[in-house]
Amino acid sequence: MLKKNTYILLAVLFSLLFSFESKGQCVEGDVIIPNCIQQGISTTFYNNTDETAVLSSGPNNNSCTIEYEWVVYDYWTGVSWGPFFTNDLMFTFPDTGTYEITLDIDIIGGSNNSCCPGGGGQASAIENDYESFYIFIPYDTLEIQLNATTEICEGETIDINSIGLGYSGNYGNVTYNGISTPSGLNWLTSLPPTETGVIVTITDDSTGCTDQDSIAISFLPPAINPNITASATTIYCADDSINFTASPYDPLLTYSWSINNTFINNGESINPNFNWYVNNGYNNVDVNLEVSNSTGVGCPGFASETIAISSTAPFVLDDSNYNYDPILDAYTFCNQVDSSSSQIWVNTNDTAGVDSIIVSWGNGITQVITEDDSISNFHTIIGNISTSLTNLTFTTYSSN
Repeated sequence: MLKKNTYILLAVLFSLLFSFESKGQCVEGDVIIPNCIQQGISTTFYNNTDETAVLSSGPNNNSCTIEYEWVVYDYWTGVSWGPFFTNDLMFTFPDTGTYEITLDIDIIGGSNNSCCPGGGGQASAIENDYESFYIFIPYDTLEIQLNATTEICEGETIDINSIGLGYSGNYGNVTYNGISTPSGLNWLTSLPPTETGVIVTITDDSTGCTDQDSIAISFLPPAINPNITASATTIYCADDSINFTASPYDPLLTYSWSINNTFINNGESINPNFNWYVNNGYNNVDVNLEVSNSTGVGCPGFASETIAISSTAPFVLDDSNYNYDPILDAYTFCNQVDSSSSQIWVNTNDTAGVDSIIVSWGNGITQVITEDDSISNFHTIIGNISTSLTNLTFTTYSSN
């Protein structure tokens, strides 16, 4: 008796064989061979032969028909089954090993009849095609092994080397893939804590057989649950300053900050520059914080704060140095476009530290408001305007 390894080698060789002998002009046999054929299980080989070239009737109006004849032959014992005169072959292989299957295609058309264009002859049956191929029935069943559960941290991916992934009963290279449950996500990506498990499927490239198993996912709690305190939640001007502070803060842990997943800095707090996001039309940005242990012990903690970016900046009366205009020798602020007076009333800051304001109404009229005009009543002056304001410019002069 041949050893199993010899059978495997023969099976690999047989899988490369796909031969046919053409005896005519009309058709060439084509068979769809299923994957993972097993002993004792009914298997169907589908006939995919193209019959369009065969005429429906010959010159003498006699019908043209196609006859398919299947024979199954056990390569090792010499036992054969058939012929089976069916379009498709349904067969249950009684044992493992290698089998040869033949498909003989005959075109029946009567004497002196040509059922193939350009053909002819006196024979009533034309043997148009003969096809033979080999099938290997595996001795072993492909089986996958997995641990029952695995533990991961939020934001991490599954380590396939730590889940007990193994297999047996394969005859060729084994590939594997998996999806999470219940969302069906790629198992080798960062999974959200809403996922409860993974279904892993393995495939034997030689036999086409597959097997699958599932593993439960348990998300470990983070070492710390951080919070973000933001000094503001909306950006009005490109130069607006917002301070973000992490709490609680432990100097033994690493606090990593990012904006829209772009790393900014490490530390307890950050005061980032938002100019690029404002100037490139962003409606909001996400400020993210990850807190982790540099020793790798425990899971990292995460927090996020969404900052809105206003499409229409309010007037901000502020004498900060970055708003100083050396040409005007004055402090200027965000331009206002298409804002109603009520918006200005709500959004304008305190006028403390400012001794005069020049208001250009955008219609050629300019108004100067000074301390004598009671700058402290500036809100009231603006609030008394009932119409919409367009292209207004404010210039303030500091008392310094």
